[in-house]
This record gives sequence, structure tokens and C-alpha cells, in this order.
Amino acid sequence: IGDTGAFSFHPRKAITTGEGGMITTASEKLDGILRAIRDHGATTSDHQRHHGARPYILPEFPYLGYNFRMTDIQASIGSTQMDRAKEIHDKRSYWASRYDEFLSTIEWIQTPFRHKDYEHGYQSYVCLFDPENANNGQIEKVNTERNKFMDYLQKEGISTRPGTHAVHMLGYYKEKYGFENNDFPNAYAADQCTITFPVYPSMSEEEFNYVKEAILNYKLSY
Repeated sequence: IGDTGAFSFHPRKAITTGEGGMITTASEKLDGILRAIRDHGATTSDHQRHHGARPYILPEFPYLGYNFRMTDIQASIGSTQMDRAKEIHDKRSYWASRYDEFLSTIEWIQTPFRHKDYEHGYQSYVCLFDPENANNGQIEKVNTERNKFMDYLQKEGISTRPGTHAVHMLGYYKEKYGFENNDFPNAYAADQCTITFPVYPSMSEEEFNYVKEAILNYKLSY
């Protein structure tokens, strides 16, 4: 889709190598440039040189490049995970469905949107906290209560995270461009009012039920 596609292999992702990422492209020109840029700007890789007729000849460096090469160990981890990609996806989808089932009974949690024509990857299970007030602009009120809820779960040994950052609220962009939080209200709400619940392929029934009971036992303070 488009000239290039970017994929993250951060530990939180469904397929991970521990860090780093991948770019895909159907363009031969971009393919050559990208491969060179990741390897100090060299047009010939170490692998190509060592298996060529004159491995002692140093490569040309027509581009300003970086040391973005993935290690062999990272690659082997990613390759093995790709062999299990369907299993990983199916298990994530299973636990997401279990969350959908019981969270549908809690009016102050809005579960992730499922499009009928697409399959969700569930890299994360991100919910909107108190959607009624969040959608009515009561962001600070919702944020305070969401943080209380996250503190409560943390004390129960359950890790959660906000669902996302709003770029315009990050220090660099906020200072450079003079953004105000309400300049982008939907992004502001997503930053302040979302919560990510644990979902991972090796999750056990016991672990899921523990998280479930903790969530069901929480009562809003307002």
C-alpha cells in the first residue's frame, strides 16, 4: 500500500525481534536506496562482497547512511516468530474476544472497534475509558478517574498503559508549533482517556480471570 510500508518489531508488537523494524516496497529504485542507507550508505552489502569474486574490494558509499542493520540473532528470532504468526494472531484474537464478552457489560469501557471487512491484529487491546464523558469533552475528569483505575490495577499486579500518544501534546511539537491540547480534540481524548489491557499469546485462563475479576470489582468514584 503506497510507495513503502513500515513495520515495527518493538517487544510490544505481535511479531518482534526485540527492537527495530522493517520497510517494504515494490520499487526497485527505493529498494536499492533503502538497503544502502541502512548499511552506512554502501551499495554492496558485506554478504555480497564476501561471496563475490573480489571480496577484498571495499564498497562505494554514494549515500549518507546509518548503521541500521539487524543482527543475525534478531533476524532468527523474527524468522521463528513468523513461522508462528498464525498461532500468535489466533491466540491474541481469542483473548481479545474474551475481553469483548465481559467488557460489553461495563458501560464505562468502550472496547476496540471491529470492522466487518477486516481482521484486527490485536497488537494491543486498547479501550476508551468512560466514553460518554470522554466524547462530551470532559477529558480532565475522565483522565483523573482513568489514572485512579490504572493505579488500582497496578496495585493488584496488573500492568496497563495509555492507548497512545497525541503527537501535538508531546513537548517538542507543542513548543515548536504552539499547539494547545484542544486543538485536536479527538487526539487529546485518545491520549488522556484510553487504556490498554494485557493481551499476549501465552496468557493463561488463570491470568485472564484474575484481570477480569479485578476490572469487574472496580467502581467509578463519580
